[in-house]
Formats: sequence, structure tokens, C-alpha cells
Amino acid sequence: MSEKNSGRKGAETGKKKSGEGWRKVGRFLKRHWRVSLELRKVILGAPVVLAMLYLAEECRQRLPEMVGINFLASGEFERFVERETAIQDTMAITIFCLACMVLSRKTIYPWLISIFSLLLPVLLIVTNMFPV
Repeated sequence: MSEKNSGRKGAETGKKKSGEGWRKVGRFLKRHWRVSLELRKVILGAPVVLAMLYLAEECRQRLPEMVGINFLASGEFERFVERETAIQDTMAITIFCLACMVLSRKTIYPWLISIFSLLLPVLLIVTNMFPV
């Protein structure tokens, strides 16, 4: 019986310490709320920038010199652009979304759009793997 109580006391003590730690974090963020608001934008934006740079490098290695865009149902592309133009345009869209996130009071919506904009380089790679 004493073993059960000692295990229960240890769990309760752990919960108290954990709750106390979260309260300290909450108090810090409440005192420095402006810093925490800007910090969340950096924390959310950093992985997007890293993924954008990684995908741009993958596109440079995998895409042909002339990249086809607007894949038609007939299996052909409507027009072709240079590889660097395609890469820079997709990066510009992602950077624009991140700039909107930094300038906006709402953070999550532009961040989600920037996440979806990372699909553009992937779609370019996938659609240009088909023979023309």
C-alpha cells in the first residue's frame, strides 16, 4: 500500500513541477508579449525558408533547361520558360507570403499559404518528368 502512495506522490509532485514550469513560461511571455509575438513569426518562418532553399536547389538539379508550365490534357505544355525563371518565381511567391506574415497581425493564414506555395517547385519537378 505504501508503494502505491509513494508512486502517486511522485506523479503528483511531477505534475506540480511541470505546471509550475509552464506558469513561468506563461508569465515570461505575458511580460514580454511584444517579443513573443515577433518571435513566433521567426519560429514559423525559419523552416519555410529552409524548405524553400532546399526545394530551389532540387529544382536546379532536376529540371531541364527549359521548363514547361501549364500542363495540358493532351500531354503537352502550353509554354516554356527558363529554369532559373521558374525557380525564382516560385521563390518569390513564398517570400511574398512570408513578408505578408511578418507585416500582418495575423500570422497563421499567410504562413499556411506559404506552406502551400512550397508545393509549386514540387509540381514543377513532377510535371516536367513526363516526356514532351
